[in-house]
Amino acid sequence: MQPRSRVFAGSALAVLAATTFAVNGPFSVVAYDLGLTPFGLVVWRSTMATATLVIFVGILVARGRPFALAGLDRRSAVLLLLAGLAAAALNLTVFAAFERITVAVALITFYTYPAMLAVTGVLFHGERLTRTRTAALALSIAGMAFVVLGQIQPSDGLRVDGLGILLALVAALCQVAYFTIGRVGFRHVPPDQAQLGVFGSSVLFTIAVGIMAGGMTELATPLGEPRLLGVVALLGIVGAAIPGILVLSAIRSIGPTRTGILLLFEPVIAVALAAALLGQRIVPLQLVGGALVLAGGVLVQLSGGGGPMLTADEPAATI
Repeated sequence: MQPRSRVFAGSALAVLAATTFAVNGPFSVVAYDLGLTPFGLVVWRSTMATATLVIFVGILVARGRPFALAGLDRRSAVLLLLAGLAAAALNLTVFAAFERITVAVALITFYTYPAMLAVTGVLFHGERLTRTRTAALALSIAGMAFVVLGQIQPSDGLRVDGLGILLALVAALCQVAYFTIGRVGFRHVPPDQAQLGVFGSSVLFTIAVGIMAGGMTELATPLGEPRLLGVVALLGIVGAAIPGILVLSAIRSIGPTRTGILLLFEPVIAVALAAALLGQRIVPLQLVGGALVLAGGVLVQLSGGGGPMLTADEPAATI
């Protein structure tokens, strides 16, 4: 059983991560309106996150903090690269899904990943899926679905095809892979340095895909549009680098399943931001959904167990 203070702190980190992740939705719309493509957004967001982490980690190292990435053993280095590959594949597949099917349908499919995390936790990590945790998971996913469905405009219709659904499911599996690796891999590397490795390798993987697909010419767009450059900087710093550190810290503190459930606050907060910044209307169905997600978040705090699995040679790192 984990100390309540650790559970509370880890849960607070997950909710804060959901809050910062939420800027991606409304500000991605702004980026698209300013001429950036989904692939360009993925590359610029990851590049800005990497640059931010280089500066942050560099400052801490200059003040005497050890640079753990320099002494990675082979296992940790491989896991870090796999985490970066999972992050790159997640971004590429989810944005590809957005282009083929209605965004709400893609999001509902993608946000099944907390349920996948719960199953993998039971099968491979000795977690217990208690009634309270099951109820929290069901309430949170149902609430998220209500919030996302409330964004659909009847006049726009629904776009659904098998490949789009498959891409969204692959994105969910990539998220599960990333959370699982973050749980047991490179635990001696502080979260900020680990995220530097993840984002850095993710950028390289994404650019490699872009070169093979012949889609690199569009990447110069933000350089000629100061407003767009500001938006991608916001998405990289607030929407990627900061929540990346928070999520990894939460996973190490309270485990992937609890973290995944609490991250379902993201679409709720994103809808609120869209209403405040873009003037989008909040419908009653979304209010009900938000209440259900909140109820799920409360319930998951009442569930016990499910903490991260630590080994003697891999102590938990702190920020």
